[in-house]
Amino acid sequence: MKILCGGPVSEDAPVFEAHIESLKAQAIGMDYKGIDNSPTPLTPPTGFAHVDWRLEPSLGEYKQLPVRWSKQRLRLLRRLREEMRQAALDGGYDYLFMVDSDLILGPDTLSLLLQAHKDFIAGIFWTRFRPGSKRFWVNAWHLQDGHHVEFSMAERMKLRSGIHEVDITGGCSLLSRRALTALSYATRPGISSEDICLALSAKEAGIPLFLHCDTKIEPRRRR
Repeated sequence: MKILCGGPVSEDAPVFEAHIESLKAQAIGMDYKGIDNSPTPLTPPTGFAHVDWRLEPSLGEYKQLPVRWSKQRLRLLRRLREEMRQAALDGGYDYLFMVDSDLILGPDTLSLLLQAHKDFIAGIFWTRFRPGSKRFWVNAWHLQDGHHVEFSMAERMKLRSGIHEVDITGGCSLLSRRALTALSYATRPGISSEDICLALSAKEAGIPLFLHCDTKIEPRRRR
């Protein structure tokens, strides 16, 4: 089984190093591809069988909370994620494990996602809306008229455990080769979000998206 992990990187060095260590702690070996668009370029990681690392011009800091990304940044993310998808296909990988660079994964994260036997599944994590806030958002949403719609409190309560089908998810996603072949981040009129572009592509291809709620993932930068 051949797995490519990584994704776009825009991070502080200490958080990125912790992120990389959590990837290397997974029970299954992987190759790594990183596209660094951090304000201060990072040191390429080591400890993987193969590392593909390149620099992308930075758009500057975007750590303010709540996060409101510009259309320019969303277009960049969509292009870089599409580059990751194509790299996994061209490299003959069975899976792409695309993980945001601020996430610290529990050591069984990848194993749990693989054991689910889904073409598209993400590990759950909860992000604090702003420092000190008691409000969190989850990395899954309803899709309505081309927009994210947050889950109700009752729906969130159901995400305590198990595997649930959702309209939109991302951040820590495992995509099979079947999904990589069928889906794309291609531009859609009036839509900036790369997650929505992919969700619409999945809906058209008949590939459901799932959220695994037993993973232990910590978003380090936005705590």
